[in-house]
Amino acid sequence: MENAVFFNSDVYFEKPVQLKVWEPDDEGTDYRPFGAVGYLDEVICMCCGTTFDRDYLTEERYMYETLSWVNLSDEVMGDE
Repeated sequence: MENAVFFNSDVYFEKPVQLKVWEPDDEGTDYRPFGAVGYLDEVICMCCGTTFDRDYLTEERYMYETLSWVNLSDEVMGDE
């Protein structure tokens, strides 16, 4: 989490970007990461597809780090 920053009301992704997002636990004392794609003022979880808006991420104190884009086409397409 060394390069992670908290979401705020200015966070806006003009083009899709891959993120590592840290979700706070119920007490707000520990964080667990998940992969996501940020676009405009929303973040989409890569494992379940849940969409989070910037206001929720800011209010709940989520953190994020922008990552280099990784091609996932083979993973999505499988053996086709």
